[in-house]
Amino acid sequence: NPDLFLVCLLGGLLLPSVNHDYTLATLTAPVAMSFAAWDAAGSSKSKILNRLLLFAASFAYTALLIPHTFKPLYLKNSLPLLFLLLTALALQTLNRRSDWTPVIPKTG
Repeated sequence: NPDLFLVCLLGGLLLPSVNHDYTLATLTAPVAMSFAAWDAAGSSKSKILNRLLLFAASFAYTALLIPHTFKPLYLKNSLPLLFLLLTALALQTLNRRSDWTPVIPKTG
């Protein structure tokens, strides 16, 4: 599952208190595999949301690849961009699964 692979890698990059630019190179293969799995099947509203999420995730990933010495001040911290990428991935996964319903355990 490419989405699970990307989520686990993003979790590994978000959990340490310090994130260095050289660790972001590990994102290339999981992001490519996950983006390739994003399909545009579904209703027109679903396709629009899919394109918006793909744009947000692509922007976050592209901004992460800018070398640290050339980044503007507001992009120096990678944490918000990694969270944006993770959030877009989660929302896209929920968007793709139209049959998704929360599981509520039955009591008694």
